[in-house]
Amino acid sequence: MKNIQHFDLKALKTFTNASDSSLLQYIEIYSEQTPQEISQLENSLKKNKLKELKAYAHNMKSKARYMGLESLADIAEKIEKTDASNEQISELIENFKTLFADIKTEMKHEKEKLHI
Repeated sequence: MKNIQHFDLKALKTFTNASDSSLLQYIEIYSEQTPQEISQLENSLKKNKLKELKAYAHNMKSKARYMGLESLADIAEKIEKTDASNEQISELIENFKTLFADIKTEMKHEKEKLHI
């Protein structure tokens, strides 16, 4: 079975037309902020603040799309637009976390290719 790659450094570079140092910053900021945003999603769900949860998910969707992470953006969009039960939302958040962990590993490997 072929490994699916979710992060494409070349696509990000083409989309942003950024220098390698800027790309590195984008990757680092995204890698650092996303776990905090996942925690915000989880806290909003625990407090049953669904409007807040959907706003966080919308933000996360936009950032993922900017980074070219369509699979991650799709999960965030499902969270944003869902009227599902808290259990189902929790499952979507877990899916997001799992996929993000894989992407973070890919990003780490791609960062090594930057010529800084």
